[in-house]
Amino acid sequence: MRKVQIPILATLWLLNPVINGCQGSTYSYGVDEMLVLLDTVNTTIYEVEKVGETYTLDFELEQASEDQASLQLFSFSGSAYACSQEFFATASACAPSSSLYVNGTVTLSKADGEVVFTDDDIAGYFDVAGYELTNASLEIYPSEYFEELSLYSENGVTFEPDLISW
Repeated sequence: MRKVQIPILATLWLLNPVINGCQGSTYSYGVDEMLVLLDTVNTTIYEVEKVGETYTLDFELEQASEDQASLQLFSFSGSAYACSQEFFATASACAPSSSLYVNGTVTLSKADGEVVFTDDDIAGYFDVAGYELTNASLEIYPSEYFEELSLYSENGVTFEPDLISW
């Protein structure tokens, strides 16, 4: 009886989605495709409205180096954000996602071209949830100028303004 139990238990252990994670599924994109989508942010002037006045946002973003990304993680996670929980149902043990840390510059101008400010030390991250390059968000950490700054892409081709406040 013991000889039969061991192969059955070993098979069940190998088939467990928690153990095998995301085997069998593949991403339809890689870092190169994420960088192409990120570059659309650099080539697009975004229009936003605040209190009836139109402003433009102009970005110059690039992928952060490993050292810069490490610094971002430590400098932007206050004690309230340092603890987190993630919950997965047993059958859904795989939650595929990709992250790319970014830094750069953003310029906010009035519609007539007058520069309101340039924030030349922004940092944040570009996340994609899933195996397809859709459902992507670009979040910039709060700075001296921005309280909230995020863009969203549901098509994997362009980003649109999501939450912006200054």
